[in-house]
Amino acid sequence: MGCFAVRHELPKVSSYRFNERVKDLGKKIKLYKKVEVVRKKGNVRVTEVLDKWEMISLHTCRRSFCTNMYLSGFPAEELKRISRHKSPTTFMRYIKVDNQQAANRLKELRNKQNN
Repeated sequence: MGCFAVRHELPKVSSYRFNERVKDLGKKIKLYKKVEVVRKKGNVRVTEVLDKWEMISLHTCRRSFCTNMYLSGFPAEELKRISRHKSPTTFMRYIKVDNQQAANRLKELRNKQNN
């Protein structure tokens, strides 16, 4: 038997509908922590206080997926291809890794190499 790729068609969901659904999930899991958001509207700075669920979007999900997969040890080059980032520099700016997480990841990689 030869190898062949199985292609699964996922349902098409508009960005608008996806954002609605992910916000509903945020409400269901009670992401009610208040977050202060500062935005510019023209030359005016506007401060709003929102519940965390109101801020979740497709972009949040994509960024979280990339960051969590990277921190789990998934190869950055493959992850960059999956997320369709063109350059490694853009990809590394995209994921959110703080200094402690980066240090822990480096420690884990060194331990793997030493064993």
